[in-house]
Amino acid sequence: MRKYGIAWLGTVLIIGGLIAFAATQERWILALLLLHVALAASVVVILIAIRQLSHVLHTQSRNNKMALAGFGENLADSLDAIREPQGVLVSSLSDALRKMEIHRDDIVSLDTYARAAATSISEYIEGVGFQMQKEFHSSVDRITKTIRHGSNEIESFIDLFSRFPGTSWPMPSTGGWAIDAQGLNVLLALVEDRRPARILELGSGTSTIWLGYLCRVYGGELITLDHLEAYLHKTQTAVDLHGLSDYVDCRLAPLQQLQIGDAQYPWYAVESFGDLSDIDMVVVDGPPAATGPKARYPALPATLSRLSSKVTIVLDDAHRSDESEIMEAWQSFYPAFTRLEVGFPSLAVLQRGY
Repeated sequence: MRKYGIAWLGTVLIIGGLIAFAATQERWILALLLLHVALAASVVVILIAIRQLSHVLHTQSRNNKMALAGFGENLADSLDAIREPQGVLVSSLSDALRKMEIHRDDIVSLDTYARAAATSISEYIEGVGFQMQKEFHSSVDRITKTIRHGSNEIESFIDLFSRFPGTSWPMPSTGGWAIDAQGLNVLLALVEDRRPARILELGSGTSTIWLGYLCRVYGGELITLDHLEAYLHKTQTAVDLHGLSDYVDCRLAPLQQLQIGDAQYPWYAVESFGDLSDIDMVVVDGPPAATGPKARYPALPATLSRLSSKVTIVLDDAHRSDESEIMEAWQSFYPAFTRLEVGFPSLAVLQRGY
């Protein structure tokens, strides 16, 4: 039994590792198939364990039968001893009765153990079946959501490129750390509608290039900040390749401790945009959440004095708990700003003067 348990544990660990790797690659169908293989292997091991237990019970029963047969022989010997002296007869009968009592207890204990084992195995198999069904439905839901999200992303990409056919170089990737195609589509539609003369972007990347193309179309200006020089250099390279340097100003803004009320936040150096005024739109896509709790909260209070009378604040990743709390705090502390519903949960929009 022990060797089967070790083999089962090793198999589950290997398949579990493969499932985790497939999940990180978002290969949900492969992960589902591996999960079913792991569950099937578990069921096979359980069936083997039941067979081994049955063999043990059969062996024990056979031994007990042999013991009872021995008891019968002892009893026959005792009856034969009737012809012997009375003391020998009593001794033989007592010994036979004592052995019968011992084996009776063994048989009762074995029966109790067998019943308990059968009940436990039945409950375990029932639990495995329920868990398999639960994992199957969960995997189907995840795969369905992944397929639906991928389909929406493709539709958004088609829409983006149909609106901007003049892109001269391959566009940077969306999703992951960057804004996804659906959120980008909503952001660009908002910019096209309002045509801000000056946009301040907190956190450079994919959206910088798309916004740069829009600024070139209607003559706007984009200032983008990043606290990491390597990422800013990557963005600047893309801006130059696409011929957008006349419309996009990439600035390095190291994170510094900024006091807002009673709290301090690691946020972009305010000197990096100290020369700006009349900002018509702020796109908040940084700093990353890993820099601290509510890392993006200073975006509104730190830029408030430099905003125009008609301004739009766009907060990315609004579906996360930190960003949701930030939006609620902004609405509470800055009642002049009202929320605009854009129909996409990852973007939250505040506006003033509209």
